[in-house]
Amino acid sequence: MQYLLSSFLFLLICMSVGCKLEHGEDNRRERTYITAHTNDPDRYIYAWQGNIDGQYPVLMWYKEFGDKVAGSLFYTARKNATAIQLSGAKKGKEYELREMLPDGRVIGIWHVQPDAVSMEGTWYDPRQDITLNVSLMHIDTAVTVIAP
Repeated sequence: MQYLLSSFLFLLICMSVGCKLEHGEDNRRERTYITAHTNDPDRYIYAWQGNIDGQYPVLMWYKEFGDKVAGSLFYTARKNATAIQLSGAKKGKEYELREMLPDGRVIGIWHVQPDAVSMEGTWYDPRQDITLNVSLMHIDTAVTVIAP
């Protein structure tokens, strides 16, 4: 239930920002993308929801730029879930995504293999030297991205 509530609130916020942008108020340099399947690779954002080790719920999105990947991650169990920067690369079917704090410190490393409906793999905490399993499902939602 908490996943659904978090996703709904996230979707509602993103959609309200997106509606303003569609009416020409683009002074914040943001764009809203719908993560449903599209044939335009420049507009496609991948969104996922699931958990780490069956106990830490997460919501993640990313966009691909060739073999580079960038996006954000939210730990949705936190009352004030804030976006954590994701940056990484894809090599064949495997993706390596790094969770980074604003100062550049890496706080988590994801090794995952996404397919059309799910993403499985591991999450590594370099501070505590622990590896946990991850399992996420593809979701369709709206994501607002600040333009570079």
